[in-house]
Amino acid sequence: MKKLLFALFLSLPLLANAWGPQGHQMVATLAYRLLDRPTREKLMNYMGPTTLAQMATWMDDVNGKRHYEHMKDWHHIYIQKGFTWRPSKNPDIINALSLVTNELKYAKATDTEQIKTDLMVLVHLMGDLGEPLNCGYPHDKGGRDVKAIVDGREYNLYNLWEEGIIREAPISIGDCSAYYNTISPYEITLILKGNYIDWMNESRALLPKVYDIGDGKITPEYISAGKKIIVTQLVNAAIRLADILQTTLKSQTN
Repeated sequence: MKKLLFALFLSLPLLANAWGPQGHQMVATLAYRLLDRPTREKLMNYMGPTTLAQMATWMDDVNGKRHYEHMKDWHHIYIQKGFTWRPSKNPDIINALSLVTNELKYAKATDTEQIKTDLMVLVHLMGDLGEPLNCGYPHDKGGRDVKAIVDGREYNLYNLWEEGIIREAPISIGDCSAYYNTISPYEITLILKGNYIDWMNESRALLPKVYDIGDGKITPEYISAGKKIIVTQLVNAAIRLADILQTTLKSQTN
């Protein structure tokens, strides 16, 4: 099966955009390849010709539009350095993922429009959860106030991780498929273990490496190390997303 997946991944066109669009689309594309047939059929029933990769960028596409203003803080969760997650009613990525997963799990098949929206939110936020700075610190707005320079090109640290490393490294669907094919079935069970809070903490554990930028001039070694982290995070997100989709859609009531 892994050989088949590898061939399928390599046959996909490389995406020109950055992570933003490229990272989210890679997560969704990889996840789709891991879905069983009944889940793919359910997705088609709800979404029609819209692909999982197209669904993955919807939340960014509607960001800032009045009707979706309530979703603006769903993309991230900021916790002070040295502190741990505590339950809250804040509009953050943990609460948003919990909300849409619960709605999908217990939705009736007739709730088509709500299911469509929940699916698009789930696909996008599973990508966001794997980006360390979406689980970062409030004092610098998740790295947005930290300057990073790559060969004279200026980023803030958040944008470097959101899109810059994918462009600078670069990172492609082929990199992700090659890494996926090194993962054993046992390792996949470990990747699937846990919940949204565990996976958020996993992303936060990477923050010391993310912030290890010295005077802000980004080295080739930093880009190379960042590439490995991002590829791992994209693939882990895809594996988890596929599992969540299969579990939640199969549990729906008629």
